[in-house]
Amino acid sequence: RASTMSRSRTRTRRTVAHACLAFVALAFVALGAAAAPMGALRPRARPLSDALATTARYDIDGVVDLAALKVANVHTKDVRITLTTHAHGKIRAAVTRDGSFVIRDAPSGTHALDALAVGLTFPPVRVRVYGDDDEEDMPAGTIEAVYAEDASVALDTKPLKLVAVSRAEYFEPTARVTVRSLVMNPMFMLVWMSLFMAYVGPKILASIDPEELKAMQEELTRRSQPSSAASASASASASAPTR
Repeated sequence: RASTMSRSRTRTRRTVAHACLAFVALAFVALGAAAAPMGALRPRARPLSDALATTARYDIDGVVDLAALKVANVHTKDVRITLTTHAHGKIRAAVTRDGSFVIRDAPSGTHALDALAVGLTFPPVRVRVYGDDDEEDMPAGTIEAVYAEDASVALDTKPLKLVAVSRAEYFEPTARVTVRSLVMNPMFMLVWMSLFMAYVGPKILASIDPEELKAMQEELTRRSQPSSAASASASASASAPTR
């Protein structure tokens, strides 16, 4: 009987263990089935933006002013033209020897155009490219450009002309040494005052009347005597023994 009871207990334990494992497996399967629709790719009813649905592309013709490049000794191959779009990344263009460039396959919409050149500063430009799906009554491929910092200034877009506004200063210019800077220098003023007192001071004393000089010395001596007497009496009282 004891062996029969132990066998039944073992079978019961195995059955319970198998049931627990089956329950855990079913729970994992249910969790996976519930999470699968959340991470699955589902088609959207509408695109994220109009730019994503744009299929037509247009070319932007432009030219860089060569006068500023010659002054700054910058070659056209060192100029970088970049058109930054909202949904199609960045489109770059190279500048030829005559200063012209072409930005190809530009989508419709509003984009940022930047020109970079070492030694020169080009203002950022905001470019609007009209497409077939635009609501405005403008022919497809029409381009409008204004300065990003001043939208009231419209640029010529046939071709789009980019002009450098200033030279880029990467280092602070060295201060020039002038007579005024030397005179206003504190160290120079100390030296100048020392020389003045060494050479001009004795001459000033020599030009004073001897009697007036003697009277001034006596006056200084008379003024210093009361303070000396007071200090002597104070020291004497401090050193006197107390009863």
